[in-house]
Amino acid sequence: MMMTGQKYEFEAVVFSLGDVFYAVRAAQAREILHPTTVTPIARSAPFIDGLMTLRGRTLAVVDMRKRFRLPAKSDRAVAKILVVRVPKALLGLVVDETRQVCKLVCEPAASAMALGAIGPAQRYVSGIAYKDGQLILCLDLAKLFSEQEQDEARSSTAF
Repeated sequence: MMMTGQKYEFEAVVFSLGDVFYAVRAAQAREILHPTTVTPIARSAPFIDGLMTLRGRTLAVVDMRKRFRLPAKSDRAVAKILVVRVPKALLGLVVDETRQVCKLVCEPAASAMALGAIGPAQRYVSGIAYKDGQLILCLDLAKLFSEQEQDEARSSTAF
Protein backbone atom coordinates (compact mmCIF):
# COMPACT_ATOMS: atom_id res chain seq x y z
CA MET A 1 0.00 0.00 0.00
CA MET A 2 1.71 3.16 -1.17
CA MET A 3 1.14 6.22 1.04
CA THR A 4 2.89 9.39 -0.06
CA GLY A 5 0.37 12.02 0.97
CA GLN A 6 -1.58 11.38 -2.22
CA LYS A 7 -4.49 9.11 -3.01
CA TYR A 8 -3.59 5.46 -3.41
CA GLU A 9 -5.47 2.46 -4.74
CA PHE A 10 -5.44 -1.04 -3.33
CA GLU A 11 -7.40 -4.29 -3.35
CA ALA A 12 -9.24 -4.47 -0.04
CA VAL A 13 -11.37 -6.70 2.14
CA VAL A 14 -14.12 -4.53 3.65
CA PHE A 15 -15.71 -5.51 6.96
CA SER A 16 -17.99 -3.88 9.48
CA LEU A 17 -18.26 -3.42 13.20
CA GLY A 18 -21.73 -2.05 13.80
CA ASP A 19 -22.39 0.73 11.32
CA VAL A 20 -18.71 1.51 10.70
CA PHE A 21 -16.85 0.04 7.74
CA TYR A 22 -13.15 -0.82 7.70
CA ALA A 23 -10.77 -2.09 5.04
CA VAL A 24 -7.57 -4.11 5.15
CA ARG A 25 -5.31 -4.97 2.26
CA ALA A 26 -6.56 -8.10 0.50
CA ALA A 27 -2.95 -9.26 0.24
CA GLN A 28 -2.89 -9.56 4.05
CA ALA A 29 -6.17 -11.46 4.25
CA ARG A 30 -5.92 -15.23 4.05
CA GLU A 31 -9.54 -16.32 4.39
CA ILE A 32 -12.91 -15.67 6.00
CA LEU A 33 -14.35 -18.22 8.43
CA HIS A 34 -17.59 -18.80 10.26
CA PRO A 35 -17.28 -18.69 14.05
CA THR A 36 -15.47 -21.67 15.48
CA THR A 37 -14.34 -22.95 18.86
CA VAL A 38 -11.95 -20.55 20.54
CA THR A 39 -9.98 -21.66 23.60
CA PRO A 40 -9.47 -18.84 26.12
CA ILE A 41 -5.93 -18.23 27.36
CA ALA A 42 -5.16 -16.84 30.79
CA ARG A 43 -3.51 -13.44 31.19
CA SER A 44 -3.73 -12.55 27.53
CA ALA A 45 -4.38 -9.03 26.29
CA PRO A 46 -8.01 -8.00 26.95
CA PHE A 47 -8.87 -8.01 23.24
CA ILE A 48 -7.58 -11.55 22.63
CA ASP A 49 -10.48 -14.01 22.78
CA GLY A 50 -8.17 -17.01 22.79
CA LEU A 51 -6.71 -19.53 20.36
CA MET A 52 -8.14 -21.48 17.46
CA THR A 53 -6.76 -24.17 15.22
CA LEU A 54 -6.82 -23.76 11.47
CA ARG A 55 -5.67 -26.79 9.48
CA GLY A 56 -3.22 -27.82 12.19
CA ARG A 57 -1.94 -24.30 12.82
CA THR A 58 -2.77 -22.43 16.04
CA LEU A 59 -3.54 -18.72 15.84
CA ALA A 60 -4.65 -16.00 18.22
CA VAL A 61 -8.20 -14.69 17.82
CA VAL A 62 -8.70 -10.95 18.30
CA ASP A 63 -12.13 -9.49 19.09
CA MET A 64 -12.07 -6.28 17.03
CA ARG A 65 -14.94 -4.81 19.06
CA LYS A 66 -12.77 -5.12 22.19
CA ARG A 67 -9.73 -3.84 20.31
CA PHE A 68 -11.62 -0.69 19.31
CA ARG A 69 -13.35 -0.45 22.73
CA LEU A 70 -16.81 -0.91 21.23
CA PRO A 71 -19.73 -2.53 23.08
CA ALA A 72 -20.01 -6.29 22.73
CA LYS A 73 -22.42 -7.63 20.14
CA SER A 74 -25.20 -9.78 21.56
CA ASP A 75 -25.32 -12.23 18.64
CA ARG A 76 -21.82 -13.41 17.80
CA ALA A 77 -23.17 -16.38 15.87
CA VAL A 78 -23.36 -14.25 12.73
CA ALA A 79 -19.85 -12.83 13.18
CA LYS A 80 -16.99 -13.80 10.88
CA ILE A 81 -13.33 -14.49 11.53
CA LEU A 82 -11.07 -12.72 9.06
CA VAL A 83 -7.70 -14.48 9.05
CA VAL A 84 -4.92 -11.96 8.37
CA ARG A 85 -1.16 -11.85 8.27
CA VAL A 86 0.52 -9.11 10.30
CA PRO A 87 4.31 -8.76 10.15
CA LYS A 88 4.99 -11.16 13.02
CA ALA A 89 1.90 -13.37 13.29
CA LEU A 90 -1.17 -14.86 11.71
CA LEU A 91 -4.33 -13.64 13.49
CA GLY A 92 -8.05 -14.29 13.37
CA LEU A 93 -10.00 -11.03 13.59
CA VAL A 94 -13.58 -11.37 14.86
CA VAL A 95 -15.69 -8.88 12.87
CA ASP A 96 -19.44 -8.37 12.66
CA GLU A 97 -19.65 -8.93 8.94
CA THR A 98 -17.41 -9.14 5.91
CA ARG A 99 -18.83 -7.02 3.13
CA GLN A 100 -16.81 -7.34 -0.06
CA VAL A 101 -13.45 -7.60 -1.75
CA CYS A 102 -12.96 -4.57 -3.97
CA LYS A 103 -10.56 -1.91 -5.20
CA LEU A 104 -10.57 1.21 -3.06
CA VAL A 105 -9.10 4.62 -3.68
CA CYS A 106 -7.94 5.80 -0.30
CA GLU A 107 -7.09 9.36 0.69
CA PRO A 108 -4.48 9.73 3.43
CA ALA A 109 -6.15 10.34 6.77
CA ALA A 110 -3.90 13.30 7.60
CA SER A 111 -6.59 15.90 6.88
CA ALA A 112 -9.15 14.20 9.15
CA MET A 113 -6.50 13.68 11.81
CA ALA A 114 -5.50 17.34 11.70
CA LEU A 115 -9.07 18.16 12.67
CA GLY A 116 -8.93 15.65 15.52
CA ALA A 117 -11.78 13.66 14.01
CA ILE A 118 -10.01 10.33 14.29
CA GLY A 119 -8.35 10.81 17.69
CA PRO A 120 -6.30 7.86 18.98
CA ALA A 121 -7.05 5.85 15.84
CA GLN A 122 -4.64 8.04 13.90
CA ARG A 123 -1.92 5.54 14.72
CA TYR A 124 -3.49 2.78 12.61
CA VAL A 125 -5.93 4.47 10.22
CA SER A 126 -3.93 5.03 7.05
CA GLY A 127 -6.70 6.69 5.09
CA ILE A 128 -10.33 7.14 4.22
CA ALA A 129 -12.14 5.72 1.20
CA TYR A 130 -15.68 5.93 -0.14
CA LYS A 131 -17.50 3.10 -1.86
CA ASP A 132 -21.14 3.31 -2.92
CA GLY A 133 -21.55 6.41 -0.75
CA GLN A 134 -20.18 4.64 2.35
CA LEU A 135 -17.18 5.98 4.28
CA ILE A 136 -14.55 3.27 4.90
CA LEU A 137 -11.59 3.56 7.28
CA CYS A 138 -8.47 1.99 5.77
CA LEU A 139 -6.47 0.17 8.44
CA ASP A 140 -2.74 -0.40 8.64
CA LEU A 141 -2.57 -3.79 10.38
CA ALA A 142 1.14 -3.43 11.11
CA LYS A 143 0.32 -0.38 13.24
CA LEU A 144 -2.96 -1.68 14.67
CA PHE A 145 -1.00 -4.24 16.71
CA SER A 146 2.25 -3.16 18.36
CA GLU A 147 5.34 -5.29 17.93
CA GLN A 148 4.92 -6.47 21.53
CA GLU A 149 1.30 -7.50 20.87
CA GLN A 150 2.36 -9.34 17.71
CA ASP A 151 5.12 -11.10 19.65
CA GLU A 152 2.61 -12.10 22.35
CA ALA A 153 0.21 -13.43 19.74
CA ARG A 154 2.98 -15.41 18.07
CA SER A 155 4.35 -16.79 21.34
CA SER A 156 0.87 -17.78 22.56
CA THR A 157 0.50 -19.95 19.48
CA ALA A 158 3.89 -21.65 19.77
CA PHE A 159 2.85 -24.93 21.38
